[in-house]
Amino acid sequence: MTVSSSAVNFCAPLFYPVLEKQPLLLLATAQQMLQQNGLPKATYVYIGSEGCDILLLRHTALFLKIADLFHEEGLAVTLVLPPVAEEQLEAVCEFLTEAVKVSHFDEIVCNDVGMLLWCSHHLSDCKRRAGRCFDKTVREARFDLYSVPNLQNSREVLPYAEQSIITELFRDCSVSGIDIDTVPGAVLQLPEVGRDYAIWYPETILSYSTTCEFAGSKLPASGKFLVGHCCMECKMYKTTVQHKSFWQIEKNGRIIEAIAPQPLQQLVNGKGRAVVSIRQWSEQL
Repeated sequence: MTVSSSAVNFCAPLFYPVLEKQPLLLLATAQQMLQQNGLPKATYVYIGSEGCDILLLRHTALFLKIADLFHEEGLAVTLVLPPVAEEQLEAVCEFLTEAVKVSHFDEIVCNDVGMLLWCSHHLSDCKRRAGRCFDKTVREARFDLYSVPNLQNSREVLPYAEQSIITELFRDCSVSGIDIDTVPGAVLQLPEVGRDYAIWYPETILSYSTTCEFAGSKLPASGKFLVGHCCMECKMYKTTVQHKSFWQIEKNGRIIEAIAPQPLQQLVNGKGRAVVSIRQWSEQL
């Protein structure tokens, strides 16, 4: 892969405690790790919540503060939104309306059709990107799916946006770019010209849940699995599949992800933005 630009990704809930206390130290560490691993210095920073609208709403003040802080450091700031439930829709829209007025957000990543349409109508001056949750490419991380005889000649795959009619919606909403995942066992083939792709690495979404198994883990049984009944346990820990699998599998909040073991350059052919989480290089964070 030819990396046209780098973004450092701080959307994982485990980053939030560090963002609250030492955001500039975290940024400096991330920049150093990008360069140590052969990637250009980041010109973008991704903040927000990709998996939980409740987590997003509980940290609006933090996002507004660090957006300005990172902008002062010369970085473009991308705000990532999760799929938004109807119960949280009004509050999320109020936050976005205020956010673009008072803080520096250069892009908004939308992960559901409703928010994409709302942003296109109400936040037309802010660039919009289609998030990873739109990508329905088949992924299997427990074993090498492409070693199956009928699929052995199919290790090169096109991004979903090159095959799906949903791109008509993206065009109508003036989407400026598309954020996607790598594919376990395959090599993603980006077109030479056309769309602005951003590749998230090393995590690849396998599935997304509307109910968080972490939420309410400290509450009695009668309080578990109720919307909003959580102590934000996702900021404190994640779970990892312990048995052997093709790619390591983790549960972070509502999202189940596979962790790519190879360098990004081996997983993608073409040119695009690298959106990198540094957790795989610095687990102490």
